[in-house]
Amino acid sequence: MKMVLDDELQALVLLRSLVDSWDTLVVSFSNSAPQGVLILDIVKDNMFNEEVRRKEQGVVAESEAFISEYRGRTRNRKFHRQDKSKGK
Repeated sequence: MKMVLDDELQALVLLRSLVDSWDTLVVSFSNSAPQGVLILDIVKDNMFNEEVRRKEQGVVAESEAFISEYRGRTRNRKFHRQDKSKGK
């Protein structure tokens, strides 16, 4: 299926996909859109700027908070990780 989404629809889909912590920015975009039309490039640029601002302030994104290191067993039996608890 080949579906082409116009620029404004892509911007809306992108904004709707954001987590709740971005709600203020989404409302700001919606209220400041020239002639009520969102432009994807402007939305993306402002999102990147906001992300940089948040990182500089030390704000952790919700999606980053759920990242954890896999600590289960490996399926490859030849791989032996020596843990500190087992000694060297």
